[in-house]
Amino acid sequence: MSSERRPHFSTDLDVLSQVFRRFGEVECKLIESPLYERFSFGVADDEEMLKLAAARIQGQPPANVLFAAVQYLLLQGAQHPLRSFYPALSTTPLAPADSYEAFREFCLANYDELRRLISSKTVQTNVVRRSICLLPAYALVAQLGGGRPLAQVEVGTSAGLNLLWQRYHYDYGSGLTWGDPTSPVQLTTERRGEVTLPELPGSLRVSWSVGVDLHPISLSDDSAVLWLRSLVWPENLELHRQLSAAIEVAKEHAPNVIEGDANAQLPSLLESAPKDATLCVFASHVLYQFSRDALITLYKAMQAYSEVRPVYFISMEGTGNAHSELKLTVYRDGTRRIIDLANCHPHGYWLEWLVVGQS
Repeated sequence: MSSERRPHFSTDLDVLSQVFRRFGEVECKLIESPLYERFSFGVADDEEMLKLAAARIQGQPPANVLFAAVQYLLLQGAQHPLRSFYPALSTTPLAPADSYEAFREFCLANYDELRRLISSKTVQTNVVRRSICLLPAYALVAQLGGGRPLAQVEVGTSAGLNLLWQRYHYDYGSGLTWGDPTSPVQLTTERRGEVTLPELPGSLRVSWSVGVDLHPISLSDDSAVLWLRSLVWPENLELHRQLSAAIEVAKEHAPNVIEGDANAQLPSLLESAPKDATLCVFASHVLYQFSRDALITLYKAMQAYSEVRPVYFISMEGTGNAHSELKLTVYRDGTRRIIDLANCHPHGYWLEWLVVGQS
């Protein structure tokens, strides 16, 4: 549709329309979700749907929350022709080209319940395969820390599934593997570029770990787990399977997760970490939900504590383009140094390591 023919909304809805359009143009193509691409372009031109999405909590990505709320009701068992377009819900899913009318009808029929979900739920980390990008960064931090065990803090941990990375198996191709080959969580990636990964030692020790989240997911809460599943993109059946497998691992080996604001909790968590361990803080696709001031506070807390001992901060975040960036910030003696470690797919399907040797 040309820009001249697009509907005009109020300023706030017009901005939201642009957000949905960009979501369809960039993220849906990157994640390869024709269904959400169709929904995104439809919502972008639909005032009623934009008003529904606008009910989200401030700072939450509107498309993710709206589409997750819809999938949540479908996973709960809501019967509607819309189900037929979801590969995770239909053995012979219909082509997404004709899906928007059914999507809109479903939203209008369940408007109040969807609005309740959208206004109360947040996007939560649920992609355990990001650990295949994070693992080489952990290995590098362990190396920089002199081989001492890691003490880890995850910011925005959700259910803590990425805290259990030692219990998964990783395959980087060309015979390079790491972890438990019998693990129910099997992760693979495509290595790109000419730079080799840092050495992955047979054992990467973690002596202490904790995750902090404003709204942590309790795996004993069926509705919370269902919300976590609802955030998985519908065509990605592999991610659905990996999430289920990781949840089973977490039920057997519960991660240490606390509820709270990361900025309020981080100073005491850093102080609580074992003194003979290397401090490693990490976050994956969560910092975009922080305000600028909150990010500055987070960074300043690590920089201040580095006067006591070094802090290594690993971040994997989107760029707004066709990849995510993996970075390591080294805080030492009140200073900081940022190292660009890798470019990668936001769900870990490919990894291009950038650092030559030890940095």
